[in-house]
Amino acid sequence: MSESPPIALRASANASHPICSGFYPSAFCSVKETAAQVGFWPQKKQRLAKAQQKHFEKAGVETMRVLKEFALDEGETVEVGQAVTVANFEGVKYVDVTGMTKGKGFAGVLKKWGFAGGNMTHGGHSKRRTGGLAARDLPGWIEKGKKMP
Repeated sequence: MSESPPIALRASANASHPICSGFYPSAFCSVKETAAQVGFWPQKKQRLAKAQQKHFEKAGVETMRVLKEFALDEGETVEVGQAVTVANFEGVKYVDVTGMTKGKGFAGVLKKWGFAGGNMTHGGHSKRRTGGLAARDLPGWIEKGKKMP
């Protein structure tokens, strides 16, 4: 039986972007008694702090942009430098996955927050505008957390 290919991130939204241009293998960068540190997205060595460079150097793995630490189950063992593969998830029913969303650019309040907008007829000039932002004279400022584009 052949070995499973490494788990990789695949994004095709922007093929010219270095992160989205292909598959990136993940590897265990450090292992403690109860946790393992996984690194992904390769990074040039000179773009990392010296402390991070030494961390990867001691582990003997390629320098990575992102480091995430995960708790290990009791009795579970992994080795430094070992690739994260589908075999690591054997017997696991569900896996939580997060990723980058597609960018929506600079969106207006109708798209971003679902504001109603102004009149489309009867000579309305504020069709897709924000509208009022604050009260009149008091308190004299825009409240924190105000929904804006």
